[in-house]
Amino acid sequence: TMSGVIGVSPNMNSGVVGAFVTGQVIQVATRVYSGSSSYVSGVNLTKPQASSVEQWYVTIDNVDPNNNVLVYITYAQFKIGSQWSNTGDGGGIFRGSSTIMETINYANSMRWSSASSNNESANLCTIHILDTSPAAGTNTYYLGIKSDYASVSTKVIGGSSVLTAMEIKA
Repeated sequence: TMSGVIGVSPNMNSGVVGAFVTGQVIQVATRVYSGSSSYVSGVNLTKPQASSVEQWYVTIDNVDPNNNVLVYITYAQFKIGSQWSNTGDGGGIFRGSSTIMETINYANSMRWSSASSNNESANLCTIHILDTSPAAGTNTYYLGIKSDYASVSTKVIGGSSVLTAMEIKA
């Protein structure tokens, strides 16, 4: 069968038979990673690592100029705090080495009413962003995590983290 489009990929210009229209998903890239990361201690957004490798990422190739990329990341985050009052964390998304989305440090926070030297909590998290200025070609998006105090350590915990990037016609 013929699609009405000549060439390797559809022409993105409007008015051309077979062209994508604004808002249409052009391609989807998904990566699932199962495993736990090392702990991150500190208030700065950091890419979690497993065995010294940044494993929570998704790469999308052949992004056309001027298109957008919608990024969704779902993961479970665990916190342990030596400070009696709380365990808290935040998250974000990097494009390469640049932060493009970041929550506040205590976006996922558990406040305790009694003193303890070993408070723990966990949250299932989903974060997303519409990246309106990705580079043409290949873009790699990474999860970032952080804690709300230096006395709180946080990590991605096992199970399956799902990272998805969708190119959308602008």
